[in-house]
Amino acid sequence: MPWLKKLMPVLLAAALILSAVVCCAAEQDVQPELKSVSEIKASVLWTGDPPQAADTYYIVISADDESYPMPEGTENGEYRRRVEAGQSVLLPQIVYEKVGIYTYTIRQQVLSEENAYPNVLYDETVYILKVTIYQEEETGRLMIAVALRREASGQKQDQVIFINERLYTLTIEYRYLNGDIAAPTVYETHHIGDPYDIPSPDIPGYRCTIVRIAGNQPPRDVRYIVYYIPEGPATIGSAGYTGAGDCME
Repeated sequence: MPWLKKLMPVLLAAALILSAVVCCAAEQDVQPELKSVSEIKASVLWTGDPPQAADTYYIVISADDESYPMPEGTENGEYRRRVEAGQSVLLPQIVYEKVGIYTYTIRQQVLSEENAYPNVLYDETVYILKVTIYQEEETGRLMIAVALRREASGQKQDQVIFINERLYTLTIEYRYLNGDIAAPTVYETHHIGDPYDIPSPDIPGYRCTIVRIAGNQPPRDVRYIVYYIPEGPATIGSAGYTGAGDCME
């Protein structure tokens, strides 16, 4: 069959071309593509009224190894994002190019004790972000698994939340009618709703306008003035004495 002999070189060339195409396609299937952690929601919340300004706290991402990928904008090994009180933000993506296990910490940072607001408990929770990049056996493509947990409890989380707590003060001053100090001032710091029950001190020869101050801390600072007047007929008027004492909130 002479025609078959003439056709064999053509068939052989076609087979070689097809083999090269299949091989090339297989190589493309296993070529790893970039993988990235989706943006993680992060929030800073407050109990009570937040401070007027919000420039002393940031959300900070740090890698456990300096070779790990970090978000764009990282400086000195840390990515820092300023967050306003009550605001939620999306932390930026982190892009990966190869298989591995990558771990990070996410925390809130106060710049310094000098810049921290008084009577505020800043949330010191630390979150652990674990990113596992692995290669799928069948396709050879990179896959990603992400786990976000609280460091202390190990509980899995779907977002980062820091809750800062504003504390409020209870101040009680003890004075004579002429304004002089009758007893040391009571100054306490409370959580919202904390109970207090403080008897006024006894001073021989005097009686007080408020025997006991009791209640629950409201979401504001509270100040009382308890007056001491000589025992006997009450003198009311020019000195500003009120029968129940003065409460200045």
